Amino acid sequence: MASLTVRNLPDEAKLRFRQVAAAHGRSMEEHLRQLVIEAAGMAPAAPTVADASVPFKGFPPEQTPEAKAESRARIERLIELGRGIEWAPEPRKPEPLTNFEFDPKDFE
Repeated sequence: MASLTVRNLPDEAKLRFRQVAAAHGRSMEEHLRQLVIEAAGMAPAAPTVADASVPFKGFPPEQTPEAKAESRARIERLIELGRGIEWAPEPRKPEPLTNFEFDPKDFE
């Protein structure tokens, strides 16, 4: 396997590349490797959500009268099924922290 070294890279460029790689869920080395392989035409581009040019905003809700009536019927059925159920969560019991080590340097 070949190796590649990039010298004299501006710090800001390296920082930005690290952010781009992280957005794709990859290390910088893995992301650069994938880019080089794709550029060489040796592998198809791996599409990811981060590659989308337009952010996904969900599917539009169905606005037809039938869809609204069906949704309302489902909600009413769930409400009806829930009537008469008596349930109360158990009260919480606070537990003291044990073996807790605090080092302010961890939060710098």
